[in-house]
Amino acid sequence: MFITNKSINNMDSNDSIKKYRREIYKIFKGKKDPENERPGIRWAFEPIKKETKYLVLGINPSNSYRKVNLVIGKSNHKWFKDKFKTQKEYDYFLSNEEKESEITLLQELSHEHHPHFKKHRDFAKALKLNDTDYQFFDLFPIWRIKQKDIFDDLQDYEKEKSIKAFKELVNRHPNLEGLLFFNAGAANFFMKENKIKWNTKEKVNVRKDHSGTRNSIIRIGNIDLINKSINVYGFGIGGYFGPKEIERLAEKSKQLF
Repeated sequence: MFITNKSINNMDSNDSIKKYRREIYKIFKGKKDPENERPGIRWAFEPIKKETKYLVLGINPSNSYRKVNLVIGKSNHKWFKDKFKTQKEYDYFLSNEEKESEITLLQELSHEHHPHFKKHRDFAKALKLNDTDYQFFDLFPIWRIKQKDIFDDLQDYEKEKSIKAFKELVNRHPNLEGLLFFNAGAANFFMKENKIKWNTKEKVNVRKDHSGTRNSIIRIGNIDLINKSINVYGFGIGGYFGPKEIERLAEKSKQLF
């Protein structure tokens, strides 16, 4: 289905992400509690670029100060401050709305240096996607160290409204062709919340050795937005995945793109 609303087509990426942020503020106001490892929502969002075709989605951003210090250590001169000394110091930093540009920089450095994102970048490269073809994004812009904590904290209406705001954001970007989940649990959660079943599931053998057989699953579906339908892809990339497993899963998947 083609976009027919010219105002949506012409909406600037910065305006679109600002509208999304305003909606997020309304949904999650009062969630800030940095004294207890809950710095609230992520204030800073990188605009979705016009050349971006796919969003690589996770559940939520992590506020682990140990992990961010690892990223800072690898970034050399790109980060202009010292490492964070405590979890509380980092949480107060994240909860400060005046730190938007610095939080954005840390997010970019994480996408470049964090081992979690490195594996995802390696898989995207194996799928023959260019760096400009995709961006990382989170379904829930709420800082939590453990994913379980965010599911425990969120009310049903917060989940529903947040996912609705996310889908409206995607709808405002006609350049987007698909939503990619490199985490099977996150992919199934998203489809379940939208009350949609996968169209196809394909089991892929990614390893067979003395330890046994390891299988992953490629899931394909789609969701209807206001002005278009968009494809959703789920890939099970386990913690045991190395270069060989990534290559085997990508070999079965890259024809999708």
